[in-house]
Amino acid sequence: MTAGGYITASEAAEKIRKETGENFTPDDFVDAATAGIGFGLSRSWVSRLARHAYDKSNLDYPKKVGRTWVATLNQWELIVHPPDKAMRPKRRQK
Repeated sequence: MTAGGYITASEAAEKIRKETGENFTPDDFVDAATAGIGFGLSRSWVSRLARHAYDKSNLDYPKKVGRTWVATLNQWELIVHPPDKAMRPKRRQK
């Protein structure tokens, strides 16, 4: 994990290899379900993040192939943990 506690693309590839037995590098294209396994999120949440990233940016990723979203693990890392993402302010404790 990085200093911010986020999973990197190479760590996600290692986690996918352990859980599914498939070898991926951070530059291989994977679907939303596989990216969800790698980043520890549900398939539906990763798909929702992909749709949001596609709608708000003019980037060439992620791509919709059939009914699923496809991108490289490096691109999934930017989709799941965008650079402009900010933490919520802490609530006051009583």
